[in-house]
Amino acid sequence: MKAASFNAAGELEVTEHTLEEPGPGWMKLAVGACGICGSDLHGFRHGRQAQVGHQPGHEVAGYCTSNDDEHGLESGRLYALEPIDSCNSRGHCNTGHYNRCTTRRLIGAGAPGGLAEEVLVPSHRLYALPEGFDPHLAALAEPLAVCVRGVRLGNVDYRGRVGVIGAGTIGLLSVYAAKAAGAAEVFITARHPQQAELARHLGATRVFQSTEALLAELGDGYCETVIETVGGMADTLLDSAQIAAPGGTIVKLGIFMGNTPIPSLMFFNKELTLVASNCYAFDAQRSDFAMTVALLGESTDLLAPLITHRFSLGEVNRAFETALDKSTGSIKVQIAPSV
Repeated sequence: MKAASFNAAGELEVTEHTLEEPGPGWMKLAVGACGICGSDLHGFRHGRQAQVGHQPGHEVAGYCTSNDDEHGLESGRLYALEPIDSCNSRGHCNTGHYNRCTTRRLIGAGAPGGLAEEVLVPSHRLYALPEGFDPHLAALAEPLAVCVRGVRLGNVDYRGRVGVIGAGTIGLLSVYAAKAAGAAEVFITARHPQQAELARHLGATRVFQSTEALLAELGDGYCETVIETVGGMADTLLDSAQIAAPGGTIVKLGIFMGNTPIPSLMFFNKELTLVASNCYAFDAQRSDFAMTVALLGESTDLLAPLITHRFSLGEVNRAFETALDKSTGSIKVQIAPSV
């Protein structure tokens, strides 16, 4: 089978691989679609910092290649992958927090990912989609699950005013998840025209080009919940604290590099709560992924415009370049091995 992995030059190279037979509790998944995430772009952007041989891709949907009666899996059926491999036997896994497991691996990070024709996956991490469902939409389940969990941890409800910092895929899907949770108003900062347009499409009350513009219009302390989605080296925790209402909650979905300053006096004066959300888990009555797949099935027409570009596996470097270059109009770029 063909798969894309980083070479010594920091480029993605498509080569032939022999995929081993799956062990107990694992399944071969024929990849239908795989999304490119910001974390995937990090290695590509920084060239030689990418780990040689690493096969990325954790936003995966595909088709089982055989039946698995124990897990109720059917050959040829479309499934969304929850890309976590954990011990499933002790500690955090026993409380449903497998996202905190000390042996946790992410398919596409610690284990070979979905930029391939086939990938090995844990059978119990597959979620069935309805017959005829588009695999490209199914591959949105992973980023949407991140947002569903973030909104849940932020205690968003029908009375809430939500501010979203950043309008990448996670920011835009946070708008959708917050509206689905019943948020009264959702505000978002978006730098690029295609992001602003899609934010309105997904239900944002107002779209602002910057945090400064939002503060100038709404004032300090307006949102009961703030969802931070930028991370990196940005000052967005300061922005979040300014936007947050007294007693409000900031949900950190962005991944920051190094130690990030926190405006402690503002946190003190407003009695703010900072909640970090890592992937998805099963610490509610249903897993975040199960809730997400159900939500995904209700909103295919609404979410379809998120997917702006589709490429074949052989065009993987062009796909990554398109995802990096927002002047292309890109939001979610996906790879379809069969294209």
